[in-house]
Amino acid sequence: MTLGFPYCTITKGMMIGVTYTDGFFKSINKCGKEIEGRRSMSNPEKSPFRAMALVSIISTYIVACTLAGVFIGIWLDNKFETQPLFLIVSLFTWLGVAFYAVFKTIQPFLGD
Repeated sequence: MTLGFPYCTITKGMMIGVTYTDGFFKSINKCGKEIEGRRSMSNPEKSPFRAMALVSIISTYIVACTLAGVFIGIWLDNKFETQPLFLIVSLFTWLGVAFYAVFKTIQPFLGD
């Protein structure tokens, strides 16, 4: 039995549901009736833990790449005795790597 509306939400305790990879799901409510529908793909599941995980990944990329750029730049400057040159080049290179990684991380969330 297909319902007349295209999207259906599953509320905890109200329905037991199985979601399929194509976006369709089947649910069985407490009365035992089977409900079929389509889950909204434009409104992804909003979870504060998912958002915190994304923010922590982004901040880790930026901090780790910045520290790598500074330490590698200082090491190269001490090795070749060119004090600010390799520090600046290495820092900007690693910041570019960080922002590329952040872009690739958030690209699935930007849509088309």
